[in-house]
Amino acid sequence: MYSRKVPLVLGLEFSGIVTEIGTGVTNVKVGDRVAVEPILYCGHCEFCLRGDYNLCKYTNAGFIGLSDDGGFAEYVVTDVFRVHKLPDNLTLEEGALVEPTAVAIHAVRKSGLRVGQTSAIFGAGPIDWLTNTPCCKKSRCYRNICCRCFP
Repeated sequence: MYSRKVPLVLGLEFSGIVTEIGTGVTNVKVGDRVAVEPILYCGHCEFCLRGDYNLCKYTNAGFIGLSDDGGFAEYVVTDVFRVHKLPDNLTLEEGALVEPTAVAIHAVRKSGLRVGQTSAIFGAGPIDWLTNTPCCKKSRCYRNICCRCFP
């Protein structure tokens, strides 16, 4: 379904300004500032229909920026259901953090972390940092530990 070959332009977490829309698109217009949900999924298989689109059996969890040109490209073409309008009080830089922040919040919620518990995050990338710092602190865990392993 998404089988572009390298070279690709990278960029997973990004936002931008809509410059052109396709026929029948009604949820955004040219000039809108949007955050882009980078995960690629079909929306029709059994996993997508139950909301587990990260398990989509047709795209194998591909991402804009890894399976197709991403946020560092001059333009990105994507499906309308992957773009989300940004409120006026968010900058484009903050808009680029919408998706990784949503992933971090989802991880904390799924973990069952409760007030007073200790959290350990293995990794120190953007999503790991967001999970460890604001999300775990918001959950009022007792101690936050972030580990990064170097080979």
